[in-house]
Amino acid sequence: MKPLLLTALENPLLDVPLGRRADDVEVRGIPALPTASALELDRPTVLALDRSLIASAGESAAAQLRSLAGLIAIVGIGDPSDRDPDEQFPSDVLTSFVPGNATAGTRATAFRGAFRHARLASEPQLHGGRRSGSRRTQLGALARICFAEPENRVPATACPR
Repeated sequence: MKPLLLTALENPLLDVPLGRRADDVEVRGIPALPTASALELDRPTVLALDRSLIASAGESAAAQLRSLAGLIAIVGIGDPSDRDPDEQFPSDVLTSFVPGNATAGTRATAFRGAFRHARLASEPQLHGGRRSGSRRTQLGALARICFAEPENRVPATACPR
């Protein structure tokens, strides 16, 4: 199945070489930050997260990003003046961050790494010869538990570091 890159409609990243051929990756423009239930969980997916997608989720953006982080790779896309992610980009959910003025080569490297991460997260795991669900499903469940709001969070010792 072809990997999927989700980008903001305003920032389609058309200048980034994502594979050996132009059609190696499906690029889909989205108007708002997706919810976990809207994802194709069996498909390696990378979200190019910019400020417009963060703003589209309003006050629930951080919680929504935490629920997505266990399911897909998230690459922060900064503005041209950004050298590092700021407080709008929760660093605990980012796979990587690309400054807005980064070269095409730097962007391509970050996205290729994110797609490797997404591909590994989407591969099914085998235990004792029986399929126990995909790694992505397992990571998603763990992320929902470990990154829940403080009143719903399990003890920190149960979450990987």
